[in-house]
Amino acid sequence: RQKVQERIAGRKHRDVESERRGALLKALVAANPVDLPPTLVRSQAARLVQGARAQVEQMVGQKVQLSQDELASLEKDSHESAEFQVRAGMLLAEVAKQAGLEVEDAEINAEIDKIAGSVGEQARQLREYLNRADERGRIRYRLLEDKAVAHLLDRASQSEA
Repeated sequence: RQKVQERIAGRKHRDVESERRGALLKALVAANPVDLPPTLVRSQAARLVQGARAQVEQMVGQKVQLSQDELASLEKDSHESAEFQVRAGMLLAEVAKQAGLEVEDAEINAEIDKIAGSVGEQARQLREYLNRADERGRIRYRLLEDKAVAHLLDRASQSEA
């Protein structure tokens, strides 16, 4: 019973943090219009479609075949989300740069251990995968974005007080 209560409390906390992050990112993007290279937005839209496709394939347990027209339509539908994500990412990278925020290798290693520790038997294989240079780069970028968001939220909390 205590574990269930802890899980519920943890989920509520994550939901609140997710809402705060979303509101912050919306305000950040709205307050800082940035011209974006269309290729970046198209690439992000393609990644969103690939991610959704991978999730569906994992759920149904088989490959999903889509025509070029279907893929193009999905990417077009993902354009707005992709544009927002690219804008937010660029702005958070600039916040991190101006604030002097960095991610150390030890932080990446700790994140890999945390992720791999949650999968049981496949931990070794997942750890190997996550230690590839491109995956470590993705983890570094995500952790840096998290630090930039925390930095902005902290500054917002200080100015409210």
